[in-house]
Amino acid sequence: MKENIVFIATITGLVLIGGALWAFSPDQQEGVDDAALLSDQESVAEEQEERDLREEESDTQKEEEIKQELPEEDREIQEDTNDQEEPEKQVDQEDHQEQKEPEPEQNDPMETLVSCLEEEGVVIYGSVTCPFCTELANEFGGYQAIDPIYVECTEEPDRCDEEMIGRGVPEIQIEGEMYQGSREPAAIGQAVGCEL
Repeated sequence: MKENIVFIATITGLVLIGGALWAFSPDQQEGVDDAALLSDQESVAEEQEERDLREEESDTQKEEEIKQELPEEDREIQEDTNDQEEPEKQVDQEDHQEQKEPEPEQNDPMETLVSCLEEEGVVIYGSVTCPFCTELANEFGGYQAIDPIYVECTEEPDRCDEEMIGRGVPEIQIEGEMYQGSREPAAIGQAVGCEL
């Protein structure tokens, strides 16, 4: 019986020591330190906010005290001056904003051509897996540049099956008729009266 009590006491002691070692292990302390650091950072931020508020209130009180020290006539003049200064500040801010706005960019000639081709009913059917389609798109400045007139057949296979006349891509159509000329942007533009 005595041996059982000693054994239980020994096990209990080992469990307590193991728990203490675990609680103070570097891994556990790191989490505690992070939480303490976060708590410290939050309290520093709160203290800074309180200081800022106090400074703002102090400035406002000083302005009020100065106004109270002025004779009544000067106070009215001071208030009128403050009212006049605000619109000037607004005007200055408006001028500053006007200066920051970028000047409108001149239209890219290729963008203008694509827009004209779209108005004239030009459609290009293609596939990103087709090297000839990629070459054609690159001549216009990339797939994004020809997006208004381009149909991607891997994304819209039903539309391509329905609208395409030929069996291969790229296929260029002008108002539903297959275009057989040069695939250069300027030549396609010339075919429909769009200048590059």
